[in-house]
Amino acid sequence: MKILHVPYCYFPDPAGGTEIYVQALAREQRSRGIEVEIAAPAASESTYDVEGVTVRRFATSADLSREELYGDGDPVAAHSFAATSLAGNPDVVHLHAYTPAVSNRLLGGLRASGKPVVFTFHSPAVTCARGDLLFFGERVCEGRMLGYECSACKLHSLGLNAHVSKALASIPAGISTPLAAFSEGKLTTGFAMRRLIERRNRAAAAFLSEVQQIIAVSDWVREVLIRNNVPLAKITLVRHGLPQKREAAICLPLPDTPLRLVFLGRLDKTKGIQMLVEAVTASDAQVILDIYGTAQDGSAIALRNRLVEIATRSSRVRVFPAVPSEQVLPLLANYHALAVPSQCVETGPLVVYEAFAAGLPILGSKLGGIAELVTNGKNGFLLRHQSTEDWRKAIEFLAGNPAMLKRLSANVSVPRTMSQVADDMNSIYASILHSGVFSLQQ
Repeated sequence: MKILHVPYCYFPDPAGGTEIYVQALAREQRSRGIEVEIAAPAASESTYDVEGVTVRRFATSADLSREELYGDGDPVAAHSFAATSLAGNPDVVHLHAYTPAVSNRLLGGLRASGKPVVFTFHSPAVTCARGDLLFFGERVCEGRMLGYECSACKLHSLGLNAHVSKALASIPAGISTPLAAFSEGKLTTGFAMRRLIERRNRAAAAFLSEVQQIIAVSDWVREVLIRNNVPLAKITLVRHGLPQKREAAICLPLPDTPLRLVFLGRLDKTKGIQMLVEAVTASDAQVILDIYGTAQDGSAIALRNRLVEIATRSSRVRVFPAVPSEQVLPLLANYHALAVPSQCVETGPLVVYEAFAAGLPILGSKLGGIAELVTNGKNGFLLRHQSTEDWRKAIEFLAGNPAMLKRLSANVSVPRTMSQVADDMNSIYASILHSGVFSLQQ
């Protein structure tokens, strides 16, 4: 059996949780004698090896129209993928992204090739145009793809106030289209949004209908898929697994003070690092926050620069480069707790599994996958995601109660592993191949 994995990007580019997950899954599958290749979008085509795995980068367009961004995707990427990434003749194509580059157009090429396709739902942006599954940035959304609601919410995320967003979203697409043609600037986007969102929702629904199996990595993902009319028989719950081998939790004899918190992840506003820094610097606790952030784009680099500036003024905040995945567990042994202040509905996240493997409790947002993994008061604390005050109080409480930290740590369970994930995936692949159905739905 030969598998082609297709993530958002891939090493040596700055990687996030999805890429770490794909790398670990590929590593585990290869250890079992399964052939694996990686294909990922890039500015231009290239082929190279990472850990002995062939990586095929397919080219993307530098300039997409709004219709392509909100619709069937990048034609350049689809053509480049078909021409280069299928050269290894995989038995199964496993998509880990739904983006303009990994799109319906790309899926159409796979239909023509007759390759069976599995899709893992790694991000709320698959079905949520806003990208965080928070309705108007506040409460968790049910996740149904709806024209008016999704249009208003998306416009609000672009900076319009709620009343204006709702008013623009209420204009039917047939009327808003000519209005957009005769407007300028933000009004053009505002008038066009209802039509664009309806186009996007149709494209996402078509994508989900055509892949043969969908992997939900958390309960909420499964529920969102069901609400969007994906048949239950097509969905399999396969939770994340620890990327690295875990021999035993590493417990260093840390002093009770100061409280040592660590943040690991992408430097992005949806990860909540700004709010966490505000809570740490506003607290009266003896606390140190170490940030190991991955910068994947210009906005992330700008955020890192702001964090470095804060660190020069506050001894409580320190900023470090991201560390390779194999160094994460030893690194975590130097801390009392992991902070996961996400401002979006996470599917995992993998870093929680890594913290549990190191015996660390979690301070996390009461959202999505985090809330599914953390039991409040048992192996961590779940906090309102936008409340700097709640986070400040929790930090002060833990800093003043080392015995509580020890109890939380003692309740941390050993997480599942990538070996278990590979077992599940291989069963899914074998079921598809043995079914005798080798083409996508027509």
